[in-house]
Amino acid sequence: MRLRHLEVKAGELEGALAVMPEEDSPLIISVSDADTVTMLAGLDESPRGQWGVWLEASQDDSAGLIARDVKTMSMLTTMQHVVVWASRDAPAHAEIVVALLGDAPVTMSNAAGTLRAAYNRPAPAHPVTVWSCEGDVVRHAKSVLALREVRGALRVYHDTEE
Repeated sequence: MRLRHLEVKAGELEGALAVMPEEDSPLIISVSDADTVTMLAGLDESPRGQWGVWLEASQDDSAGLIARDVKTMSMLTTMQHVVVWASRDAPAHAEIVVALLGDAPVTMSNAAGTLRAAYNRPAPAHPVTVWSCEGDVVRHAKSVLALREVRGALRVYHDTEE
């Protein structure tokens, strides 16, 4: 398995997506100088193939807000993946995002926060895989991908078994 992370500036987004080859590996997009979700929601067309967003969890953008944005994007587009990055406790932030992507109220506590009967309805229209990123490693369930290639604005994460 591989994930490709494309980090671009807002003015370069549409041009970069137009020339990005479609591959079997998902393309995870982040916009460095604007809100990634807003920029992608404003595109005329969704990116081709499997794709998703790379979002930073912070004090200003909590895991709860990320879950809300992911649900909104999943209703508007074909997005299938989200990578949650945080300066600390990225897996805990990702755990909250996963919990809030369901339809049921959530009560839980971890290093990223505490939720009591929190909900974020409706559930995404299609499954969204939530990854966490720590350093040069991206994780989801039993999948562990490590940064192996950097080609300009594109970073490619490969299965550690490859």
